[in-house]
Amino acid sequence: MTQRRVDIARFLNDRLDWNLLRTFLVIMQERSVSRAAARLHLTQPAVSQALKRLEDTLGRNLIQRRGPHFAPTHAGEEVYRIASDIYGHMSRLETELDDRSEDITGSIRLLTVSRIDSGVYDEFLAEFHRTYPRIDLHIEVMRSSDIISSLLQKTATAGLSLCRTPIDKLEQRCFLRQRYAIFCGRHHRLFGRHGLTMEDLLAENFIDVGGELRLIDYEYSGNNDPCFELGNIWSESNLHEDQLGLLVDHYYGAHRPDLTARARLQALVSQYGWTLWGCIQNGSSPLEFDFWEWAMERYDNAVEEFSRPAFGRLLEEVSTRD
Repeated sequence: MTQRRVDIARFLNDRLDWNLLRTFLVIMQERSVSRAAARLHLTQPAVSQALKRLEDTLGRNLIQRRGPHFAPTHAGEEVYRIASDIYGHMSRLETELDDRSEDITGSIRLLTVSRIDSGVYDEFLAEFHRTYPRIDLHIEVMRSSDIISSLLQKTATAGLSLCRTPIDKLEQRCFLRQRYAIFCGRHHRLFGRHGLTMEDLLAENFIDVGGELRLIDYEYSGNNDPCFELGNIWSESNLHEDQLGLLVDHYYGAHRPDLTARARLQALVSQYGWTLWGCIQNGSSPLEFDFWEWAMERYDNAVEEFSRPAFGRLLEEVSTRD
């Protein structure tokens, strides 16, 4: 073992700031320094400095940074795995060290989405408290994405959330099935009508189903791909690149870089689609509007995207599932 490795081992054993590991965990979970800063309620420079201090301490680069590209190195993946295990063990210290009596004691942190209506669930909680009165049960209401993130970080015992896609590191079981319905007020144009189809909702765009927003395919993508709609909204709203990741993550309830890349590529499709639409309108619409300039603006944006070095990276990411 070299002197350098001996010094690192001694530092890790004696003086490593565990807050640096905590910050690194959040950076890895959010896949973004800016989003990690928002989650930790810190400034972005403070999070970047914490990452640099950890890398300097370990003598390894943990994250590759090339513009917007974010990818952990092999060392970064190992540090993340070990740090996750460490924090999982630390979160269980209270239960493991509680020896006040021979009775079952401890603390359970249960995360849940709002508006769970189940008599079986209510009776289970009541019976659990009667059977284990010395166990502290803490129930916190969160968004599904935050619940999954906390479980991956091992800071909670269990969670009740929406999860459309399996997550390898979590054990999942179906808790209950809920039926969703679409409602409107009596002054809405569809109030009282029967036999409605999805086409009747095309102009409605967004539907609030309580705790979730459902996005209706209103731009006629023709392939039922939510990523087309997400990419189209992102490009037409002139949102920042990081905001596309947030939009995709919230829609799918999980961090999916491959779907973010898919939405980005579908945004290119929408740019070309709007280009064609604008050209047609330029030749046929009676409106006093410069459709040609509007269409060429989207055409130029699409050409620029195809010419960027990041285009090849998007093609790689869209075919890679983390």
